[in-house]
Amino acid sequence: MSVDTTLIPALGHVARCYRRGDYADAASALNGCLQGIDALMSSGALDAALFSKVRYSLETIYLMQQQEDWVALADIIEYELIGLLSS
Repeated sequence: MSVDTTLIPALGHVARCYRRGDYADAASALNGCLQGIDALMSSGALDAALFSKVRYSLETIYLMQQQEDWVALADIIEYELIGLLSS
């Protein structure tokens, strides 16, 4: 699997923005990250198990956005998604 070298730091930035309450910057940065994740998932570079885990994390992020639970969203990005994409 080949992850764009800017994606992991960008996801870290998103999590930090959500934690400090900078929601506009977080949303903008998350949009860019999602484009990178979409490209990665569309490329076929992820095996089926990893693809499923990343998809589940993205679904959970969407749920947390709907619930406006920004701390949980940052946790999912930092402790789940970054870990999956770094492996």
